[in-house]
Amino acid sequence: MGPRLATEALAEFCNDSQSIDVHFVSSMDGAQLYSLFKVIDPETTLFILASKSFSTIDTFANIKTIKSWCASVMSHSQWLAHHVIGVSSSAAKMTDYGIPVAHQVTFGEGVGGRFSLWSAIGLPIALKCGLSVFKKMLEGARAMDKHFLEAPDTENLPLLMALYGIYNRSELGINNLVILPYDGRLAMLPDYLQQLDMESNGKQVTADGNALDIPTGPIVWGGFGPNGQHAFYQHLHQGYDEFAADFIMVFRRDGIAFSDDVAKNLAEQQQLAVANCLAHRQLMFNGSPNGRSSREHYVGGHPSNLIVIDELSPEKFGALIAAYEHKIFVQGVYWGLNSFDQPGVEKGKKIAVKLMEALTDSNVSEEFDQSTSRMIKKFNELCG
Repeated sequence: MGPRLATEALAEFCNDSQSIDVHFVSSMDGAQLYSLFKVIDPETTLFILASKSFSTIDTFANIKTIKSWCASVMSHSQWLAHHVIGVSSSAAKMTDYGIPVAHQVTFGEGVGGRFSLWSAIGLPIALKCGLSVFKKMLEGARAMDKHFLEAPDTENLPLLMALYGIYNRSELGINNLVILPYDGRLAMLPDYLQQLDMESNGKQVTADGNALDIPTGPIVWGGFGPNGQHAFYQHLHQGYDEFAADFIMVFRRDGIAFSDDVAKNLAEQQQLAVANCLAHRQLMFNGSPNGRSSREHYVGGHPSNLIVIDELSPEKFGALIAAYEHKIFVQGVYWGLNSFDQPGVEKGKKIAVKLMEALTDSNVSEEFDQSTSRMIKKFNELCG
């Protein structure tokens, strides 16, 4: 999700004369490939096989289907020699798979997948937006790193974000954090931060293996603010549940590629987005308890952060993402967690391997629960 978020957020900074089409495939069920096969040509497509371990089942399920699709126009060796780049922390596994050494790009074993936007995993960003844009994004992240390292506590943005989040979670008992960007270029940010936060700190065991009995990372969700206003804001304003919110707002967006009239209208639309962002944030916090009827009663009291960017740029985007990474790291340290593993996810994958075997074998193992065993039998009856 990181490279996709970045390429969408920074698309307008790409050099159109050199731009290429970039598509992202991650779903194990093949739905993304099904749609893509209709619009791409195997002979003019470069496939970047990105996997930290180079053994992820989801990734290789897609690779197997892609190989079959390309087989009608090229051999497997031709595909590997001319249409594949591997990105992984394991050069040995890429070599074993047959990817030429010159087509391998590696990154450190210590780089977690959800923290890998800045590494070779970001290759699609550099290809789509250009290396200069990618470097500017890195410069913005580096500036935030320096700020996090050197700024005093009372001015340290990631630290303050982390402490506010801990207070909301531990002291106020709020278990929801809703991410509300008010700029369409950041529409994927809630999905990205959901993984970054919940996979890092959604744990009840400390880094040294001790059980915790206190709340840790919150449930993170959200959506593009203007769309959310027509979807879930009603619940936020008058629903039962407590929540905290992060509003992300961009003051200005210059339509330099358009006529003066179009640029003026685009600027007014940005102004409209700013007005709506501030209005809903105000109502969520202050409420309106003195309405003429219960229908006009808004409880308020929902805490929020307001992150303001004067104008989105590759540098500002890099700084924004880095700030959230440092925030999550600080919270992990406070709760004593290892924010860089995901044992629950790995355990689920191991169970899925056993279930794959059961779905191709009529003999159902007794280790599965009654409901799962019934579904396995049903699957084998219909699809076996």
